[in-house]
Amino acid sequence: MKKRILAALLAVAMLACSLAACSTSDTPSTTAPSTTGGSTADTTKATEPASAEKPKETITLKLWGGVQPEYGYQELCDNFNKEYADKGIQVEYTRYVNDDNGNLQLDTYLMGGDQIDIYMGYGGKTRLINRQEAGMAYDMTDYLTAHGFDPVEELGAANVIPYQIDGKYYALPTKYENANWWLCNATMFKEAGIELPLHGWTYAEFEEACKKLTHGEGQDKVYGMYWNLVKDFNGATNFMPQMITEYGMYTDETMTATNLNNDIYKKGLQMMVDSFNEGWGTSYEQVVADGLTFDNTFLEGKAAISTTISNLRLVKDTATYPRDFETAIIPAPVPDESYMDNWDFSTVTGAGDLICVNPKSAHVEEAMEFVLWYIQGGMAPLAKGGRIPLWKGFDPDLVLNSLCEEKGVINEESVRTYMSIGRDQGLKSYTTSADSKIKAIRKEEMEAAFYGKKTVDQACEDAKTRADELLKK
Repeated sequence: MKKRILAALLAVAMLACSLAACSTSDTPSTTAPSTTGGSTADTTKATEPASAEKPKETITLKLWGGVQPEYGYQELCDNFNKEYADKGIQVEYTRYVNDDNGNLQLDTYLMGGDQIDIYMGYGGKTRLINRQEAGMAYDMTDYLTAHGFDPVEELGAANVIPYQIDGKYYALPTKYENANWWLCNATMFKEAGIELPLHGWTYAEFEEACKKLTHGEGQDKVYGMYWNLVKDFNGATNFMPQMITEYGMYTDETMTATNLNNDIYKKGLQMMVDSFNEGWGTSYEQVVADGLTFDNTFLEGKAAISTTISNLRLVKDTATYPRDFETAIIPAPVPDESYMDNWDFSTVTGAGDLICVNPKSAHVEEAMEFVLWYIQGGMAPLAKGGRIPLWKGFDPDLVLNSLCEEKGVINEESVRTYMSIGRDQGLKSYTTSADSKIKAIRKEEMEAAFYGKKTVDQACEDAKTRADELLKK
């Protein structure tokens, strides 16, 4: 199967490469100066002064990422280009859309040659493994050692070890983003007399708040909860399994059976189904039929709470999405009081935005120099777009000031709370080659429950049966 995929990618590589100029035409990028510095010429004409030097050719690194340039990447590139102008290194940014088609485009360019030097990868370890096996990810290990950068020390063991492949680094996570923290309309909470749950809450407290926050009918209805299921299914449902075991989807370290029928899964799924049926949460069917998005629902004040904390960058963008309410970052609820010790979901590492180098790049050394610059301070402008740097050396006040620079947009106390939770307490990563297929099964069975085709109990039992059979093959 892998060979067929690679063959297909190679087949379209030449076509994609021929479109390279077009692919960046609508994306602002940093234009590199034509010359900087100098190097001694190999030969000197008799008419030239003996000390004359030919200008050193500037190296322009091509950086691809899935975030709009205006959310910090343009400023980041401007900063690098100013700092490295005398060194003859510049960088240009191209945005690709982080969906199936966008990732296929990225993979095609990577397979085709050296048109990309550095790229940001998303989607967890599965996609990284596929790229590493296809020769699309440079082994950074020796470079990092030679330059005294220890990822475990600098970024945290729980954040980097899960992304290692055979003990080596083919990518480094750069941002902290705990998917089990959500966004809420703090103004609505205040008006309803509901205290922000900055230090945790239970399913029961969450449901009570959502019902109180829901009001109106038809086009004027405001929901307590917007489940961002179409755009980010995993992000909307990941709060359920986090309280089960340290083995994730599996029952133990042997990873020969799943726990998809666990009572905690059932309670969480039942709560979501109840929210649809009782009208305080947007249903899956409704989100699809009405085209509900984070933009046209939460940001327009039609829902009090939303999943997908990565949308913090949109919250920051008040020019595109003007509004008159304050947004707070809050943790997802836990099943009941007995789970309140884990209210902050600190066992979820939240490490993401993998920075990778194309091994086919003609400038691997310079690309790696950029990687370390990016991690150790260079990515500061991205905090303005809601991307919190993972590096331990970052000043938290710098991040806080960047996120809350515009008063009344993001609740400062909630950011302080979010920034204070442990970032290196992540559980050991237990994965198998069947992970993606098991997640697909889990999604299919959850959808059956969402649409009322199966009861919650039946959907969870069927998910376990199907997944366990897959592990036997």
